[in-house]
Amino acid sequence: MEALAAAVLVGVGVTAGMSALGSMSQTEIRMRESEKLSRLAHMKLDEVIGLGQGVNTDASGSFEEYGEPNYEFTVDVQASGVDSLDTVLVIAKKSNGDTTSQEGRAVGLLFTPPETTE
Repeated sequence: MEALAAAVLVGVGVTAGMSALGSMSQTEIRMRESEKLSRLAHMKLDEVIGLGQGVNTDASGSFEEYGEPNYEFTVDVQASGVDSLDTVLVIAKKSNGDTTSQEGRAVGLLFTPPETTE
């Protein structure tokens, strides 16, 4: 009888342990996806700011040039309220159309030198 009880307890323990490992794996997958989206958004933000393309930037596109064709981005440039300074928001997400998927965001400032009139 004691052996049967011990076997049941071991079985329950192994099942709980395997369930915990599965849950940890799913959490790791979500964290890696979140980190990837954040990294892609920051890369696109750096590109927009580095090229100084504020107003002329495409509003959306894909990350095919980065080797990530399953991801897309949107760029939103808004006036910051300070002359010659715009706020740039980049949102990266999976391009599978899933509305519940994660997204990565990056925000920065873009300085556009004022035109000189002489």
